[in-house]
Amino acid sequence: MKRPLSEKIRRATWILAQRLTKHPEVNGVPISDLFIWRNTSSWQTYFELLDLPNLICDTFTVSSVHLVIFDDLGSLISHHTLQARQDQRLTISISTFLGNHSGEIGTFCVFHSQTPEPYSSSQSFLTERGYVSYSSDKSPLRSYVHGNFDAVALLPDYRYQLLGGISLRKRFYNLQYCFKPPSKYDIFIVNPSDRLLEIEFIHTSPSGLVKSSSINKINSFGLSSFSMNPDFNDYVSIKSSLAMSRPIVFASHSANFDVFHG
Repeated sequence: MKRPLSEKIRRATWILAQRLTKHPEVNGVPISDLFIWRNTSSWQTYFELLDLPNLICDTFTVSSVHLVIFDDLGSLISHHTLQARQDQRLTISISTFLGNHSGEIGTFCVFHSQTPEPYSSSQSFLTERGYVSYSSDKSPLRSYVHGNFDAVALLPDYRYQLLGGISLRKRFYNLQYCFKPPSKYDIFIVNPSDRLLEIEFIHTSPSGLVKSSSINKINSFGLSSFSMNPDFNDYVSIKSSLAMSRPIVFASHSANFDVFHG
């Protein structure tokens, strides 16, 4: 059935110039997700580094990565060059790169120093969206979650280009998860865009009744969180101008925890 003009116009405002991620200014530059770190007496964060360039081509004698760490406000804390281990996995403890005044939460990026020729010649990009693991005093085992999306590009002059797509209108992202008691939940969302964002977390009942909401502003490279203790089988929506405001969820139970994409 042919759509009326009004419907076409309405759909166009959601589709035109609203990519999930932008294209980097320079072809072949490395890209990273904007990962989340937690660092308290109860939480520790680790990154599982693989030598991706040599896994693809096996031609680099030395392969390194550029680790960049930000606080929750998006301010740069530090950056480091680390050598990858060929044919081995290297577990990086993010806490070892944080000072006493870094805070309890923040973000970080991992950029590979080498881009394999098949990628650069085809105008593609080597993107790090690997696995972050978290440890908690609630469990002897870590929980793992992989990256969300292309978030930041490292340009040749060491500028960072944020790649998060922005919508012309605010959108709702409905988490496909039922939040159940007696667990406690911490929901984190990062800002991979080049502008200050306003994020609204909306906690609803199964019938759609709003139980609580929180509006936060997030700087570029920064993040925001929303904590909840559901008293029934509840749901959460996120309203923002991000093209996709997909969060990371930490679920703390009595004797263990889990971390996953919302």
